[in-house]
Amino acid sequence: EQEERRVVEELEELQREHMQGKIEKRCNQYFGVEEGWKEKQENQASQEEQENQAKQEKQSK
Repeated sequence: EQEERRVVEELEELQREHMQGKIEKRCNQYFGVEEGWKEKQENQASQEEQENQAKQEKQSK
């Protein structure tokens, strides 16, 4: 009985979070914010750093 209620509550919580995520996604689309744009910027920055390091290592040899 109690276990069942806990499971149902967890499911409802997950559904709420899922809806929240959907709403945020829709807002991002509406405002033209690309999904994961921050991560893409960080990845690009770290990629450029790695390339620069590789160039420096080649030059120092």
